[in-house]
This record gives sequence, structure tokens and C-alpha cells, in this order.
Amino acid sequence: MDATLAQILAAIGEPIVDVLVAPSGLDVTVSGAAIVDPEDDPTDQPGRLVLLIG
Repeated sequence: MDATLAQILAAIGEPIVDVLVAPSGLDVTVSGAAIVDPEDDPTDQPGRLVLLIG
């Protein structure tokens, strides 16, 4: 079952996660996750919750 970004953030709670960018808002469906090193070249991750290492 997919969840919205808002539902995921509510489940995790603050201050564990900081939202840096949400260009489509918080009511979008998240269908997966990606763990990314901030020094790597950025790639499109549509529908994914992108977690930065660090």
C-alpha cells in the first residue's frame, strides 16, 4: 500500500526528518525510497522519498 508524504512524515515524526524540497506538496503518493549521497550527481526520483546521507 502506498502512502502520502504527509502520512510518512507523521509516522516518523520530528526531528528525525527535515523536508528540504517538496515541489508537489505533501499530499503526493510515495511509491518507494531512494538513499542518495549528496556528493553524487542528482537524478530524477519521481514518486520516491529521497533520503540524503549525512
